[in-house]
Amino acid sequence: MKLPDKTECIRVIIRCRPLSETEMKDGREVAVKMIKDTGEVLVQKLNDEIPKIFTFDSVYDWNSEQENIFTETAYPIIDNVLQGYNGTIFAYG
Repeated sequence: MKLPDKTECIRVIIRCRPLSETEMKDGREVAVKMIKDTGEVLVQKLNDEIPKIFTFDSVYDWNSEQENIFTETAYPIIDNVLQGYNGTIFAYG
C-alpha cells in the first residue's frame, strides 16, 4: 500500500497477534479472522453464526512479517517526514 502523495489523512492499521501459549493450553480458539485484501476483521464468537465485521485501511494477521508491515505502513510516513511534511505514527499494544 502506498501512502497518497502529500495528502493529509488518518489511516488505521490493525495487526492481530497469535494466541499465547497460555491461551492455547486453556483450549481457547481464534475468534478473529483477518481479510488482508479487503481490510476487514471478522469477529465471531464460537456460538454466533453471524460475525461482526470491521473495516480498516490495512489489516495484518499473526503470520505477517514485521519488516513487511514497516515497509508498507511506517516507511512512507517517515519518507514524507524527511521531505518536510508532518507525520505521526501512533502504535498501541
